[in-house]
Amino acid sequence: MIFKGYSKAKYSNWLYYSPYHTLFDAGEGINTILEEKIVAINNIIISHGHTDHYTGLINILMTKFGHYYSTGEFNDLSIYYPKNDAALMAYIGYIRNFYNLGDGGKEFKINWVEVEPGRTYEFNTKLDTYLETFAIEHTKDVVSIGYNIIERRRKLKPEYCSVPPENIKKLIDEKGRDAVIYIEDKRTLTYCGDSVNAPVEKFINTDILIHEATFLKTDDRFGQLHSTLEEAFDIAVKANTKRLILMHISTRYKYDEIKTEINKMIERYSTAGVIKVDFIVPGKIFEV
Repeated sequence: MIFKGYSKAKYSNWLYYSPYHTLFDAGEGINTILEEKIVAINNIIISHGHTDHYTGLINILMTKFGHYYSTGEFNDLSIYYPKNDAALMAYIGYIRNFYNLGDGGKEFKINWVEVEPGRTYEFNTKLDTYLETFAIEHTKDVVSIGYNIIERRRKLKPEYCSVPPENIKKLIDEKGRDAVIYIEDKRTLTYCGDSVNAPVEKFINTDILIHEATFLKTDDRFGQLHSTLEEAFDIAVKANTKRLILMHISTRYKYDEIKTEINKMIERYSTAGVIKVDFIVPGKIFEV
């Protein structure tokens, strides 16, 4: 498993990415699907304070606490959420107060991180990574944040690429690491949550773009700040992403219609380059 998720607009939305042990949003029912895999989660990223994106958080914590009481093990956990989102602040405040969950607790190592757009944050993965945040346009009753996960990749400077691997250490010892190796910051994954007019300039060249496509057709949208399928594809092409994952598709659409409309978009944008496209069928478990 690389991705596993569920998306049913208005009811529950979440997506788990196993290489980073990271959960994007935390809708209801997640623990009934992931079960004991929940104990491995190190990061939970919440995009905004609509209930279909966060009310499963308490059950995730209960599963992790239960595992701790039976085994003594608790994976360090960081929970990122938009600062000043009223609904989220009230919900998280209740959880922290009722279960006495402060930072650096004796039993449970939980890092509660209030995020703001245009900032970077440390991130808990086995690789050298960090989070980059940006503002998202959604409804006025919430604060919406998009997230980039960025890997710091160490690479040989071009003039040393022809040096045999067995000689690299000697070269570093002679010239110093900074003279031989440089750091490349690579956007590997972008999550926009619910959004319209996502700021593509904030995630250019991301490897994987997770984007909503609530409406398959523009004429179906009325008075809602959600994206259409065409907008999601247009943003993915402009971002030069390699893989697009579509979620939050309206329940008015069935599988055959979704597949047909996505194939039309793939054909329309084929001249812009090959993008691998996956989509989450409303109400169905998604796994790749």
